[in-house]
Amino acid sequence: MAHLELRMKLLDGNLESQYLGATALAQVGFASMLFDGREARFRSRKVRAIFDGERSTEPFYYDDHMAAMRELARRYPFIDIGRTGIYGISGGGFRAARALLQHPQFYKVAVAVAGSHDEGTWIATGRAAPGEREFDWPTNMEIANRLQGKLLLMHGFVDDDVHVAQTLQFAQALIEANKDFDMLILPTYEHKQFWRHWYSNRKTWDYFVQHLLHETPPEPIDVPDADDPPFRRPMHPDE
Repeated sequence: MAHLELRMKLLDGNLESQYLGATALAQVGFASMLFDGREARFRSRKVRAIFDGERSTEPFYYDDHMAAMRELARRYPFIDIGRTGIYGISGGGFRAARALLQHPQFYKVAVAVAGSHDEGTWIATGRAAPGEREFDWPTNMEIANRLQGKLLLMHGFVDDDVHVAQTLQFAQALIEANKDFDMLILPTYEHKQFWRHWYSNRKTWDYFVQHLLHETPPEPIDVPDADDPPFRRPMHPDE
């Protein structure tokens, strides 16, 4: 069984949406996994101090997550560690794409949604002043030539948190590096809609079904928004 790692930023109570998304992917046929690495929120001050001290280095959370997935695959043979996908939204979108750039031997497919692909100058949350960089590691644009695997970029044209230019600049860097990728710009999507809206959810599922399960996604399929009660029910087309 192929499996997926979910990298979504917790924002305004969207933790429930993350678990609903993981449940939906499990129903599609994946082993879905959510992890708290060393950088996870709500850690103790001591742990956070360690993480803050390494903010200038390349992100290390992939080591934590890959170790956890390898251990789960060892315990549960039905997990196919050779077919690993990852998706995320916002900061998780940056990390999903980064996984293919940094660890292509492990991650094979990624869906990067509304990604802040230049974390160092992302100023939507006021973490850094214009022209300043919060982190010293390279942007996704700067290492776009490393891309391997299948990558789907999604972004809302009217995103009110992470500007769509972040994804467009990353896409241009991939083009200049002669890399193949897929991209979908949704004309009316704001940032938070990606946690809830049926179309972006379906496109995510379809991409993983195509490139990890190597199957044709079923159609037509009626997918409700995550806020709707039907989202909590099985969504197999025969049910």
